[in-house]
Amino acid sequence: MSGDDEDIALTIPEAFIYKIPARTSSEGHKAADWPKESVAVVRLQVATKGRDYFLRLYRVDSGKLFAVAPTRFGGPSAVEQVQDSSRYFALRVEDGKGL
Repeated sequence: MSGDDEDIALTIPEAFIYKIPARTSSEGHKAADWPKESVAVVRLQVATKGRDYFLRLYRVDSGKLFAVAPTRFGGPSAVEQVQDSSRYFALRVEDGKGL
């Protein structure tokens, strides 16, 4: 695989997106503090390109790109564990332009 090739490592057909509040402590995010209503239902795709990976979120209703959560080699992780749940996680997202 060359550094320019992109591979799809995983696709999750349905995931729920919530607009979550900022962390209130250094302990991290807590799912119990999140709103009950989701803002979108997405298909989550994990793509790798070289040593980088991208979590892309596509709206289930339209197929359009909703957001991208990139992790570049040597950079900050796009994924943050939630303190009170093993089923939820927080993403650092970008709008997907230029990626």
